[in-house]
Amino acid sequence: MQKRIEALNIVQIVSNIGLVISFLFYLFTRHALSVSFYWLFIYSALLGNVWFLRKWLKGGLNIDKRKSKTIYSELDNYSMAFVVVYALVFLAIVFLQSLGVLAQDNFYVIILLFLFTIFFEVCLYISEEKVYKETKKLANQTMKKMTDDSKK
Repeated sequence: MQKRIEALNIVQIVSNIGLVISFLFYLFTRHALSVSFYWLFIYSALLGNVWFLRKWLKGGLNIDKRKSKTIYSELDNYSMAFVVVYALVFLAIVFLQSLGVLAQDNFYVIILLFLFTIFFEVCLYISEEKVYKETKKLANQTMKKMTDDSKK
């Protein structure tokens, strides 16, 4: 648990809180300032999540070289897929906005991107949690095997 808390960063925490506040502010007021803050926090949330992944992949558990690499490559594959899909959706929205097809304050785009961001972050944390549990289980098995070998 301590490793996972250390992997969280201030950008991620502030951007998620700000994203929720600006989203709710937009829903109730539809003010242009809330739209600007919403897009700012979307940018920073993407940055914070990539930073979280980078830090977590550097600082996780690594007990058994062969099996842990398999587990980490699984996290790399999932997290990379999540980041790529999220970035492509985000870039498609920005591209359509730059062409003038979508307005920056389009109600449906803001709601769908907010829901997609929540889904993205939940999937990211679930995959990280799964890898953490698998690695912890592997670490316990390795420690048990080492203590059994030392008793003989």
